[in-house]
Amino acid sequence: MSAYWLNLSPFFLLGAGILSVWGSSRFPVWLVFLLAACGVGWYLGLIGPMALAALGILLLTTFMANTSQWGVPLRILGYVATFALAIALALHYVPGFPRPVLISERLGDSRVLYTKYANIDKGAAGLILIALWIHTHKSGGALASLLARNLPWILLAAAAPVALAWWLGLRLDFKLGWYTPVFLLVNLLFVCVAEEIFFRQMVQQPLMNRLGAAGGGAFMATLLTALAFALAHFGLLKVFSGEAAAKALSVVFVAGFAYAWVYQMSRSVECSIATHFLVNAIHFIAFQYPMRW
Repeated sequence: MSAYWLNLSPFFLLGAGILSVWGSSRFPVWLVFLLAACGVGWYLGLIGPMALAALGILLLTTFMANTSQWGVPLRILGYVATFALAIALALHYVPGFPRPVLISERLGDSRVLYTKYANIDKGAAGLILIALWIHTHKSGGALASLLARNLPWILLAAAAPVALAWWLGLRLDFKLGWYTPVFLLVNLLFVCVAEEIFFRQMVQQPLMNRLGAAGGGAFMATLLTALAFALAHFGLLKVFSGEAAAKALSVVFVAGFAYAWVYQMSRSVECSIATHFLVNAIHFIAFQYPMRW
């Protein structure tokens, strides 16, 4: 096995763990995959001591936040610690996670160089959160039925940021290559899942619980979550400036509002994941990627 594929093996194990969460078994198969990924990553030098400690703490704090028998103070402490640590892992602030390159290609007609890294930190955080937070055990048929029932909301919500990006002048640039299925699979499992479980279960749902799950409360929760989503993407200001930055952040805000709206309508993180993935897939395949104005 080449060094390239060997270095990606912890990444594949995390992906299998994320997929296993949507199984019907009550046995925590995801935990076996997580431990295997950590073990292989440690052996290959891709996960350091600080990284392992951070993942162990995230497991503990997420469990604390979701265990009612531990009492309110410990649950609040677990929630706050999980919130902070999940952000640190997603933004690659925790040391000890080298990032192997997945894709390094000049994409489409624009020939813009695009580099995609194997973000083990964000993937592991997403796996822990979705396994311990939503407690989902859906069969393939149940998941397909859920998505089919909410397909009109998913399509309508996905159309909004895509239409806005086109209206604001994001250039069409159709592209298909060996990298397309790699991008789509990685984006689904390690971007959409991780971001949606965080923003729906750790931001939007608490806001809905506080402000109300219907009417004006639901709208405010959706709006505030969209603002938080845009704030999390303020790194775009390092790439864009002036009018281009305003356009990029506008698209991100509308996308965040669309994902939050779908969750509010469906009460399903799977539906918001599907919407997020659909928007990203259309952007990657049909428009200039990375985003440029």
